[in-house]
Amino acid sequence: KMKLNDILKDILELKRRVVPTMQKASMAHTEAEWAAEKFNDKVLEGKCKATYKVEASLQNVAGVRFPVFNPLHLPQNEKDNMVGLVRGGKEIAGCAAAYKEALDDLVVLASLQTSLKSLDDALKVTNRRVNALEFVIMPTLQNTVDYILAELDELEREDQYRIKKVKDIRQKAQVCVCVCVC
Repeated sequence: KMKLNDILKDILELKRRVVPTMQKASMAHTEAEWAAEKFNDKVLEGKCKATYKVEASLQNVAGVRFPVFNPLHLPQNEKDNMVGLVRGGKEIAGCAAAYKEALDDLVVLASLQTSLKSLDDALKVTNRRVNALEFVIMPTLQNTVDYILAELDELEREDQYRIKKVKDIRQKAQVCVCVCVC
């Protein structure tokens, strides 16, 4: 539960940071379009290789395994920097940097939300098990223990009564033997 609360706090903080970052990236894109005209088509036409990848690894918290995403920044090819060489190169580079920053935050946010979902599901299962133990299995076991104790008490009372009767019979037999001998 502590890890779940920590993740919730991190998500809230990150969401508050993502909105201004995305606004900044959108504004940088608008500035780049103004400076370099419609450069999106030029970027799409170019045979650029990915410079941003996401690596997934597993983390284990209290027996719950969930994926953690880490951004991988790959080296950029020189051909990819040719867009905006004539006009607006600085704005395009600023736009790329702003979106890379926003993408970093979104990858971390995706990682946190995936972790939250996994931990929440595990917590629900654990709570169901605890409730089943507390409200079904434990009362059943307690009833069984109470029944066994009641039966043992009954057997003990029967044994005591039997022993008492045997003693009474022996005493009567001894009295009869004493009377007959005398």
